[in-house]
Amino acid sequence: MCTWTRWVQLGTVLLCLLSTAQVSAAPQVPVRVRAQLSTGVAKLGASIQLVVTAEGDRAARLEPLAPVDGLRISEPSSPMRSEFRRQVAGRFVQRITLRWTIQVEALREGKFEIPNVRVISNGRGVLGQVTPSSLTVVRDIQGADMGFLEALEVPMKVYEGQPFTVLLRAGWATDLQVASAGLVLPWWGRLPGTLELTTGKENLGLKLVTIALNRSSRVDVVGPAERSRGGDLFQVVELKRRFLPTRPGTLDFAQSIFEFGELVGNAGPFGRRKTRDFYAVLPRFEVRVLRVPEENRPFAWTGAVGSLTVERETDKRDVDQGASIHLTVRWLGDGNLEFFDLPDLSRLDAFRGFRILGVEDTPGVLERKVIWELVPIDANLEEIPSIPLWAFNPEGEAYELLESDPVPIRVRAVEGGLDPALGGPMLDSPDVLGIDPRARPELDPIGPSGSNLLLGYLLLPLAWFGGRTLVRRRGDPGGYSARRRRAAPRHLARALRQADNASDQRQALAIFLGACSGESVQSWIGRAPGLVQSAAGQELEALLSALDASIHGGNNEPLDKSMIERVARGAGI
Repeated sequence: MCTWTRWVQLGTVLLCLLSTAQVSAAPQVPVRVRAQLSTGVAKLGASIQLVVTAEGDRAARLEPLAPVDGLRISEPSSPMRSEFRRQVAGRFVQRITLRWTIQVEALREGKFEIPNVRVISNGRGVLGQVTPSSLTVVRDIQGADMGFLEALEVPMKVYEGQPFTVLLRAGWATDLQVASAGLVLPWWGRLPGTLELTTGKENLGLKLVTIALNRSSRVDVVGPAERSRGGDLFQVVELKRRFLPTRPGTLDFAQSIFEFGELVGNAGPFGRRKTRDFYAVLPRFEVRVLRVPEENRPFAWTGAVGSLTVERETDKRDVDQGASIHLTVRWLGDGNLEFFDLPDLSRLDAFRGFRILGVEDTPGVLERKVIWELVPIDANLEEIPSIPLWAFNPEGEAYELLESDPVPIRVRAVEGGLDPALGGPMLDSPDVLGIDPRARPELDPIGPSGSNLLLGYLLLPLAWFGGRTLVRRRGDPGGYSARRRRAAPRHLARALRQADNASDQRQALAIFLGACSGESVQSWIGRAPGLVQSAAGQELEALLSALDASIHGGNNEPLDKSMIERVARGAGI
């Protein structure tokens, strides 16, 4: 009995050691750190806050900031923790975010460089750059009468997947001789849970000028153009950005500043004139992101959100039985046109008289264009049925059914009918297939022997069983998912060639991963780390983290396209 007890104790110890080894060997996901200053320009004595967030590690710890002469920076207090958990494509996605708020007090006027923050996660230090990276403290913020900065078209609330626009308009009095201008936008590239939507044609044909952005980069704005405001004339520039929220919460747009400098006095001995700086302030504002309601949600809803319309057209209406028709459907309007899944026609009873050969999907910000190749196999068909799409309309806060108009067609029956197993013409229809079914005369026709026929009959069930197993295991090679998966590398390469920033690269990668995994694109946007455990999966997690870091803290700089393509193809999703 004692021997048996010792064996049980030894086994328990071994299991504990094994569990500890597995935990220690588990891949450690890098924490993502963001640091945002509440303003880039402040009056002496004003309250200034530095908000630091760390996502991905509930045990992360923030180190005290390095001292800055002229500023009093408080010690980090206990963080506020928030957890976001939801089910996406059959998997539970969980995000854990820690948030520290640090008070910054200016002791004198001047311009101060804010050091990087450092968060300890899994025994390693992770740096986060503060945006904006410098703080200008002045005795009085001038510019309320000489210039302005305002935000237009900003909604107070939106729903997941509902695109919205932020239009910034800034200007200075026309009688000023302005030598420099710039925007200080602490939230720029740092709105977690959002994607920036761009078509590349927003400013096509418009007059553009380049101004400073966050004192470390530059951005193109429309203008300047002379406009009247309150009875005075101003030189006005505009900057428009469009965002798509991917999860519920609150988007914080911290206080923004428009800086512009006026030339004053005469040129000095070296031929340079002094400037007087002005600052126009845009107060902080928020946009609440609501969850798309579960109540009254149709089972057939595939993630479409917005106020949409639908159009359709075909390449022909008079067709032979077994020939193909190309049906083009376009969804237009203000919505997440790039991200919802298409209706599955193979599951609709109305399309039982058609064979669906393929689909070409061209998602875009302004239009979603889809071409289905349909083959009528029933000679009695009189129309192509409507294609239904359920969409959640934020304006009415209700689900709406969009249906394309049916297309009247005439199907000419093929002599001999169609082979139901193949869904195409039988061999006695040479007009359709271009094949002459008549046998050629042979001088000495040779057929299989009786033993070969017997062997063939015996092997036929085995071949059928093997083929059935292979198809079940690998899926229908002609199905939509298989074709989408095969075309994914080609579409990824094209999208990466067209991508100008990290946001576009992140979106192209999400579309590729959705196609390869058979999941929706939205399930790969904002996905929590640690869902892929292989070595290639860890490399993919690192790539996703690098893209997020560039989007939210690296001025949206694009990464190496060949590296993205290599990691994506090797992920084995």
